[in-house]
Amino acid sequence: MKKLKKLSLENEMKKEAEQIEKKVREDRSLDDITVSDEMEKELFNKIQDYEYDKRHKKVIRKKKKSKLVIGALAAVLILVCGSVMTSVGSKSYWKTLMRLGHTKKLLR
Repeated sequence: MKKLKKLSLENEMKKEAEQIEKKVREDRSLDDITVSDEMEKELFNKIQDYEYDKRHKKVIRKKKKSKLVIGALAAVLILVCGSVMTSVGSKSYWKTLMRLGHTKKLLR
């Protein structure tokens, strides 16, 4: 769903950009306007900053995701170890659970 919204927003932005570019090209009063080197450098720097921020946020997201995965794996490991160390981990308990699971599937 998010991808569809993102695609529609991107398409909408492209259409608006094309309309603006068309208006600017058609406006003959803007033909004499020039861009100074300083303005061009500022724009370039802003683009660079934006791209850096975007890459930085992506790296942070990946780090958070990896921490969540490691945490989930640790939780599963703790549950498995805990079930093995207690009577809950006995073979008869697991067999009973498996039988109940199969029985419930058959009843559905």
